[in-house]
Amino acid sequence: QGLNDLSISRTTIKWGIPLPVEGQHVFYVWFDALIGYMSAVDGENLWPADLHLIGKEIARFHAVFWPAFLMAGGMPLPKRIFAHGWLLFENDKMSKTRGNIVRSEPIRQVMGADALRYFLLREIVFGQDGSFSYDALIGRYNSDLANGLGNLASRTLTMIHQYRGGVIPEGSDLTLAALAAGAIKSVEAFYQAFEFSKALEAVWALIAAVDKFIVQHAPWKLARQTDEASQADLSSTLYTAAEALRIATALLSPVLPLSAPKIWSQLGMPDSIEAVQFASLAWGGLATGQKIGEIAAVFPRIESKEAIARMQELEEKVTAEQNLLLGKTAAPAAPETPRIA
Repeated sequence: QGLNDLSISRTTIKWGIPLPVEGQHVFYVWFDALIGYMSAVDGENLWPADLHLIGKEIARFHAVFWPAFLMAGGMPLPKRIFAHGWLLFENDKMSKTRGNIVRSEPIRQVMGADALRYFLLREIVFGQDGSFSYDALIGRYNSDLANGLGNLASRTLTMIHQYRGGVIPEGSDLTLAALAAGAIKSVEAFYQAFEFSKALEAVWALIAAVDKFIVQHAPWKLARQTDEASQADLSSTLYTAAEALRIATALLSPVLPLSAPKIWSQLGMPDSIEAVQFASLAWGGLATGQKIGEIAAVFPRIESKEAIARMQELEEKVTAEQNLLLGKTAAPAAPETPRIA
């Protein structure tokens, strides 16, 4: 059904910007709010937006009203509009009104922003509703970031330091190279389609393949062999692991913008990770003879009970401070730890 007319004024409310017409008309609040977007970004030459990202409950205003206002004014429309879902607690949307919110700042202080960002994009299909729990957050962090990416980076770089004096050796495995090429292609397509969870699954499939490759070749055993073939195999194994790590790190940089540069630096990469483009990301970009950087754990394992207790303590502190600012005499009871529904 077509939208023929849309009133941009209201007479049922007294507050608002008055209209110079007969009667008590004020601008409809959504008209006033939406045109504020243009005034905010047009001066910076940032319109039209490549992506207009909104919450699903206001899709009508942003996908119907806002384009109508733009068309009426002869202005370009956003290139894409995407509505994301809700974070749920006990099957209800998280909201301040319900008092069932979990703030991001306590999580950032205890686990880092990348841990939360990774969890939300990996655990929840973007665009759909998803549930949050501290247990699931820490479990995903330890299994994927600490034991997965972090362990791969630590063991690979440590072996290069021990067995090759901290210098990237020569050699490559064609099977892993093909897997990495496939991962690059898949991840780019998934990112373009906002299928972030699938993109991260593809990266972790590559990480799992590299872990299996390392176990099969057992570089710690090859290092004890002095024959030429064993040493060549060792060099090839270490280069392959390091190059796969480089590609995985680059693919993860949009999701782990604080952590990925640390691994990038430990690999000794001379250029900034922000300069990496999909078009130039291919196997063989890690230069042999390159000196790796100082090795340090990027994702140390987190003990669940202590971390949850600390995050809840910080959450209660922030709630008490906000209640004090609002003039409340007592803070409401802290909500129970959210659980996956």
